[in-house]
Amino acid sequence: MDEIQKVLVKVGRKDLAQKYYKKVAAEKKLRINKKDISDQGLTTLEGRFTPDYNGDILALRNKLENLEGAPTSVKGFWCIGNKTLVSLKGSPKNVKGDFSVNECSLTSLENGPENVSGSYLCSKNKLVSLKGSPKNIGEVFNCSNNNLRSLVGGPEKTRDDFDCSNNQLTNLVGAPLSVGGGFYCLDNQLTSLKGAPKKVNNDFNCSGNQLTSLEDAPKSIGGFFDCSKNKKKFTEDEVRAVCKVGGAIYV
Repeated sequence: MDEIQKVLVKVGRKDLAQKYYKKVAAEKKLRINKKDISDQGLTTLEGRFTPDYNGDILALRNKLENLEGAPTSVKGFWCIGNKTLVSLKGSPKNVKGDFSVNECSLTSLENGPENVSGSYLCSKNKLVSLKGSPKNIGEVFNCSNNNLRSLVGGPEKTRDDFDCSNNQLTNLVGAPLSVGGGFYCLDNQLTSLKGAPKKVNNDFNCSGNQLTSLEDAPKSIGGFFDCSKNKKKFTEDEVRAVCKVGGAIYV
């Protein structure tokens, strides 16, 4: 028992002492089971890991072109800011936590993970397709700020947010049927909501597009509905006519 725990127990807060102990134990375990090879100018992952390594990997801001040499299964994998990364070849197939390849130079998600229990983050790349994505994402899927013209080939289900904003989409064909969090498709070139999820548990934001109709909008939205800054100025009545909205409406 360290000094903080002793003080908490002394003042009668054994509950907080137990929580503190669990937090310290978890952080200690994380430090032991984490390998940080960021900012080392690495061009390959070959020889960096044993075949049975299954902890967290941080490989930020290196000079990797692919992920060959990565373990087959990991807890979490962060490869943010590798501007030379053009392929997911060699990627872990099973990721028990988050998989992040934000701010790289990927044009495809082929050869990437087959299972991601946490969030799959691939924003700020050069993606033109979502083919190769896992079918189910445990938490958030973020493919914003790419060159996508279609969502075909993307995840069929996300338990949290789906963000495809700042692309070149004209419709939402290929989007998940149901989204556990919010759905964000703002700042595209949408002329139609065809393919939009039928149910969104949190917010739905389709602002900053070229929409003149709300046909094919989700039938149920748990949070706010934002359709402002489109080609047509919609009314709140038009929104409620096509969708049951649990939160505020922004037109």
